[in-house]
Parts: sequence; structure tokens; C-alpha cells
Amino acid sequence: MNIVRKKSKINLIIITLAIALAFLSINNYNIIDDQGNNGAINEIQDESNLKSPSKSGSYSESFIHIDGNWSHTVGNYTWCSGDGSWGNPYVIENVIIDASSSPAGSGIFINNSKNNYFIIKNCTVFDAGVGAEDAGIRLENTDNGTLIDNYYSNNGRNGIFLHNYCKNSTILGNTANYNGELGIVLSGDCDNNTISGNTANNNHYGIWLDDRCHANIISGNTANDNLDGGMILQDNCDNNTISGNIVNDNFDVGMKLHDNCVNNTISGNIASNEATLDQDMGILLESGCNYTTITGNLILNNTLYGISITTGCQNNSIYYNSFIGTIGGHAHDEGTNNHWDNSIVGNYWVNHTSPDLGDDGIVDDPYTWISGVANSEDHFPLVETPVHLGEKIHIDDSGANAWRWSKTAKLKWWCTGTGTKYDPYVIDGLEIDGGGSGNGIFIQVSYIYFIIKNCIVYNAYRGTLMEDVDNGAFINNNCSHNEGDGIVLWALQYSDCQNNTISGNTANNNENDGIFIAGNCYYNNISGNTVNNNNDNGIYLDHMCNVNNILENTVNNNGDTGIYLNYNCGDNDISGNTVNNNGDEGIYLDDSDNQNTISGNTVINNRVGTYIWDCHSNLIYNNFFIDNIKNADDDGSDNHWDNGGIGNHWSDYPGKDANDDGFGDTPYNISGDADSQDNYPFWWDPIAFSIITSNPNDAFSHTAPDFTITINEGILNTLWYTIDEGLTNIPCNTSDKITQTTWDDLDDGNFTLTCSATDFRGYLTMNSIIIQKDTVAPNITLNSPTPNQICKKEPPDFNVSIIEENLFSTWYTIESIAENFTFTELNGTIDQTAWNNVLKGEVSITFYAQDKAGTTGSVSVVVIKRIPSKPPFAIIIIASVSIAGGLGVAVATIVLLRKRKRTSEVK
Repeated sequence: MNIVRKKSKINLIIITLAIALAFLSINNYNIIDDQGNNGAINEIQDESNLKSPSKSGSYSESFIHIDGNWSHTVGNYTWCSGDGSWGNPYVIENVIIDASSSPAGSGIFINNSKNNYFIIKNCTVFDAGVGAEDAGIRLENTDNGTLIDNYYSNNGRNGIFLHNYCKNSTILGNTANYNGELGIVLSGDCDNNTISGNTANNNHYGIWLDDRCHANIISGNTANDNLDGGMILQDNCDNNTISGNIVNDNFDVGMKLHDNCVNNTISGNIASNEATLDQDMGILLESGCNYTTITGNLILNNTLYGISITTGCQNNSIYYNSFIGTIGGHAHDEGTNNHWDNSIVGNYWVNHTSPDLGDDGIVDDPYTWISGVANSEDHFPLVETPVHLGEKIHIDDSGANAWRWSKTAKLKWWCTGTGTKYDPYVIDGLEIDGGGSGNGIFIQVSYIYFIIKNCIVYNAYRGTLMEDVDNGAFINNNCSHNEGDGIVLWALQYSDCQNNTISGNTANNNENDGIFIAGNCYYNNISGNTVNNNNDNGIYLDHMCNVNNILENTVNNNGDTGIYLNYNCGDNDISGNTVNNNGDEGIYLDDSDNQNTISGNTVINNRVGTYIWDCHSNLIYNNFFIDNIKNADDDGSDNHWDNGGIGNHWSDYPGKDANDDGFGDTPYNISGDADSQDNYPFWWDPIAFSIITSNPNDAFSHTAPDFTITINEGILNTLWYTIDEGLTNIPCNTSDKITQTTWDDLDDGNFTLTCSATDFRGYLTMNSIIIQKDTVAPNITLNSPTPNQICKKEPPDFNVSIIEENLFSTWYTIESIAENFTFTELNGTIDQTAWNNVLKGEVSITFYAQDKAGTTGSVSVVVIKRIPSKPPFAIIIIASVSIAGGLGVAVATIVLLRKRKRTSEVK
């Protein structure tokens, strides 16, 4: 009975201690888990405090005022940059201003800025005030500004206002429409400014110069549909140039000079009244405006007068103008000593074009229908308009079919010069719609010097034809979209065409050839032209065109051949051209085209790069033949595909350049009947190399990675690497490492290590590998076995959790066993053989996880190995509890005593 009671007490003590230990273990786990969760919450809170990046692009302000204090503005506003120098001006851009609440009355107000350079561009200002000096932008006592591509429309008073001593500024490409009074205004000693390419429509006045504004250039602007006038100069505005503007359909006057404006030039403008029929006068001079030159203007359909000069205006010159369709009278003159011709030519009056019995282009009778008390006359009225109205041009210097150059230059405002080498005849900037037939520009039998430049010719049969012409220059014109050829030079009636230049032109999308030269054309230069997408050939020389230079043209995507020489065209130099993607041949020599030199051309992706048929003694070298279906074909004889030292580059060259001298070690065979060879094909084996890091996994932790570069082909000259996509290039050796500072500045992640190598010719080869920075060790958690778990003969099972994106290997170790045991599954059983060799008692097991960078995480546990024995006779339990850090730790000592059998009991 006592024995049973004692056993019950022992069992109760054991159970109580087990429950206490389990409670403490669970509580300890929960506390650790809560700390981990709190850490995660803190991290999220930290991230929520990060600021979003600032946005770039358009900015909004209610006004901008700079009173000479540019440095303050740059220091405080992101929309302003620069330092005010000529090379780095202050720049304000991309600002939108609703100026309705501006305390300055203007959206942008800059004053007292005399020594700094500044640019204001791509800004929009609206709803500025209605005060006399309010504007979308106002400059006062300010120099050296550039206003470009801004919108200053829908303001209460003015769009752009330069006031009081504003000099040397440029107003370019702005829009100033629908303002309450003036679109663009200069007032009060504003000199040497340029107002060009702006639009100032639907204001009261478009462009206004007032009060001693001198030497300004007003060109290429449009000022239409304004309620009172297009362009106005008044109050002592002298020496201004007003050219190339359009002032149409303004309610009162297209252009007006008023109140003592002297020595101004009005040229090449259009003052027309076609839509509204509200523009009374095209050009008006009144109140002491003297010494004005009015020339080359188109005065069209004004309701009262084309040009009117009032009392007090004298010594003005009016010539080379075209008066067409005025409803009232073409001209009115109340002034004194005004000249309606320049003593050589006068003006074109649509109602007075004959007789011209002498066929000199000047009407035999003066034009006397200039109303007004001045009784002015045009003594040399023109039979044809001197202003170009889009008509075709035909000049025949033999006089057989059209006007000579001299007559054209005399009677046409668009033609200048005398025809000498140093003062050639010049035709500049015309636009011609050929109407689907004929020649847009036709120059015939001409041996003097002339230049045709900056013209646009389209929809003709031939854009431009120069026939039997020497010494001509056809430069920077566009002859595209014609029904036949773009540009033609040929000799028909006479022996040849010599010493002509066809340069910098565009001849695209023509139905036949882009540039066609035929019949005894010698010593001509065809250079720098763009000749693309023509239906037949790009540049075509035909029938004995010799000793011409075809240089540096771009000849792509033509239907047949890029550059075609046909029938006895010899001694031509075809060099430096780009000839790509043509339907047949890139360069084609056909039928006795001999002794031509073809060098320095790039010939890519044609059906045949260069084809020679029935031609001999041509030299072809230093060209690049790349990816043509057939790079070359030679069916001629004695053609040389190298110059004895330099050949060509062939994209399909099959050989090698083992000594890296830039030439292939074996000749390149040219297909065709001639059995030609390029004996010196220039070829190089670009540097080929590989990159190997010290870690096969290309992953690294805190220590910067080292790498080895192996050169497989080529001869190395320079070598460098970058790990930030080329922002920083660092020289290196074939065995090197990323600088530690560079590596330390990188966050964890994947990066591209790019190495670049050049050989001694400077040819570049690049190679890249992806490397990884991973400084965080794998996070390994042990789920089982648990601490102090009792294990017997069978080893414990294990279960681990691992957090690691780049896990490379896992293993565990057992105390006193000199071996690593790898595992691939996250749960399993400790090795039985190893467990058998472990002594009884406490056994430490450590689990490891390693990432590709070699960083290792681990976790350990101690278990109890116990081999069961016979039941104990007595159990003594000694228990103690200690309190540490708020946690109770219970330690139990169990003593087993085997009771000896008493002899008496046995007995």
C-alpha cells in the first residue's frame, strides 16, 4: 500500500514538471514570434515614410517676375536653369501660367536684365491683364533674350511686349493670337531685335513697332485676320527690314508705316485680301514716312488700294511689286517725289500688260493710273509678274525658246546676279507645282555661271532639266514626287555639259530616275544628294558621260539600280556613297564602262552589290560589301578588285586574319566569268573573349567579385568594364576584380558586368555576364526535432523551413561525427548509421543552408539520446526553478536506484 502511494506521488510530480516545462517552452516561442512580427511592422512603417520622387515636365505658376535677380530664380525654381552666359543661358521652359491673378498684370515679367543671356521656350501664358503694359510676357529694359515656341494667346491686352530699351532679342516661332489689343509689340527704343516665324492672328493689331524702334528684322511672320491691321510701324521707327511676311485679310490695312518712319525696307511680303474682303489697303505710308523701299511684294485683292502713300511722305521707291485684283485702285500717291520704278524696271499691273513691241518685257506705255495729287507714273511697267506665283521656270540663254538669263534677272525679282563666276545668277527659294507635265525648272543652252538653290519642285514630268548647260550649280533643292525624273542633266543640241555641280539635293519618290545624266556630260560633280525610293534607278549616267565625280550620295531603296553607268561611261570616280536596299544592283557598270574607280562606298542588302558586265580596267577597292544576296559579280575583263595593297570588305569572307593585320590571309573570289579575285580583302577577326568569375555561380556577398578575361581571338589593346550600363567605365586587366567601393555602393540584386575590348585598330568587342550580389544569409528555421527531445535507438526525424531565393546547398552535422550529411528535402530522418555511433546523452545537431554567393545560415538543436534500461527500483526527483528575464526555467534531476533484493524476501 505504501509502495503504491509513493509511486502515485512520483507520477504526479513528473506530470506537473512536464506541464510547466511545456508551458514555458510555448510562451518562449510566442515571445520570439511576436518580436519577429513587430520587426516586420516597423519595416513597413519605415517604407511608408519614404518620399515619392518629384515629377518633371510641365510646371504651373500664376506669374513669374524676374527683376534682374536670375540667380535667385535659378536657386529656388526647378523650371529655371543655366548661369546666364552666352554658352549656358538661363532657360525657363515648360511652364503654364494662368495670369488672371498676377500682381504684375503680366504672366512673365522680366525687367532690368541687361547683361545676361536667357531663353524662354515652350511656355503657355493666358488671361494676363488689360492694362496698357500688361502682356502674356513683358520684357522691359532687358537685352539678349530669346522667346521661342511659346503660346501667348487669349490675354486681356498684349501677347508679347518689349518695352523701353530692349535690344538684341529674338522672338522666334511663337503664337500670339486672340489677344485683346496687340499680338507682338515693341515700344520705346527697342533696337536690333529679330521677330521671325511668329503667328499673330485675330488681335486688334498683329505686330506693332512704336516710338523709336530701329534696325529690327521682321521676317517670315503671319499676321492675318486682325481687326485693325497686320503690321504697324509708327513714331520714328527707322531702318527696319520687313520681309517675307504674310498679312492677309486684316480689317483695315495689311502693313502701315505712320509718323516719320524713315529708311525702312518692305520686301517679299504678301498683302492679300482673299477670304473676308475687309482689308482696305495692302501697304500704307502716311505722315512723313520717307525713303522706304517697297519691292518684290505681292499685293492682291485689296478693296481700296494696293499701296497708298499719303501727304508728307516723300522719296519712297516702289518697284518689282505685283498688283493683282485690287477692287478699288492699285495705287494711290499724295506724297512728293515718290518713285514707282527704279529707272530700269517698275511693277506688274494686272490691268496693263501690253503692248510690248520690243519684246523686252516692259510695257511700251507708262502706267499712269496711280491716283492722287502726286500724278505719279510707273515708267517701266512689267509685262509679267516679277513675283513668283508658283509658275514653271524656263530660261534659254540662246534666246530661241525663252528669256535669257540677263532678261530674267532684270525683270524677275526672284532672280539676281550678273552671271560671272563671282556674281552668278541666283534663283533661290521657289516652290513649283508642275501640274503633272513638263519641266518644273528648265535651263537650256547656258554657259554662264548660275546657282539654283533651296527650291521645291514636284508634280512635274521632270522636276528640273538642265540641257546643254555648263557652269551651273544646283544646290539644296528638293525634286521629289515627279511623274518622270527628279533631276536631269543632258547634252542634246550641242557637244556636252561640263563643270556643273548637283549637290545636297533630294530626289525621292520619282516615277523614273532620281538623277539622270546623259550624253557627253563631263567634269560634273554629283555629291551629297539623297536619292531614295525612285521607281527605276537612283543615279543613272548614260552614253559617254566621262570624268564625273559621284561622291557621298545616299542612294537607297530604288526599284532597280542604285548607281548605274551605261554605255561608254569612263574615268568616273564613284566614291563614298551609301548604296543600300536597291531592288537589283547597288552599283552597275554596263557595256564598255571602262577605267572607272569605285572606292569607299558602303553597299548593303542589294540583290547584287556591284555588277560589272562587258567592261574592263575598272578599279574597285576599299568598299564595304555587306549582306547583299551576291556581294559582287564580274562578267567583264581585267577589272581589279584591289589596288595592289588594299581590297574590299566582304561580309561573307570565309577566311581568317590570324596575324591581325587587317587583311584576310586568303583571297576573296569574285563570282562571274572573269574569275577575278580580291587579293587583299580587308578583314579582321574581332577580339573574342570570355569572362569567368571566381564563383561558378556568378554570385557574391560582401567581397567584390574577381574575374578573369580569356582572349580567344584577336590582339588586345585596351580593356575596361562597367557595372552600371556604361555610366562609369573602369580600366581593367585580364585578371582583375570589381573595385570594392563600387561593389559596396550596390544594393543586393542582379547586375550586368560588361567588359569591352579594343584591338589596335580601335575595333570594339563587348561581352557580358550577369552577376549577383547577395549579402543576406539564408534564413533557416528548425521545426523538429525540438530542444531536449528524447530519442532512443531510432534517430529523430527533422523538418526545416528555409527562406532563400538563391539556395545552393543544404546539409547537417552531428556532434562528434566528422561528416556532412546533405539533404534536398526539407523533412527527413537523421542518418541511422551516424546515430548509432553517437554516445548517449546530449547530442547537438546543426542544420546548414548556403546560397550561391557562399553565405551560410545555420540552426542547432540539442536532443537527448537515451537507450532504455530495466525499470528503476526507486526514483528521486530533484526539481529547481529559476527566474531569468521573466521566464521560468525548470530543471529536473531524476535519479534511478535499483533496489537490491533482500535475502530474507527471497527466502
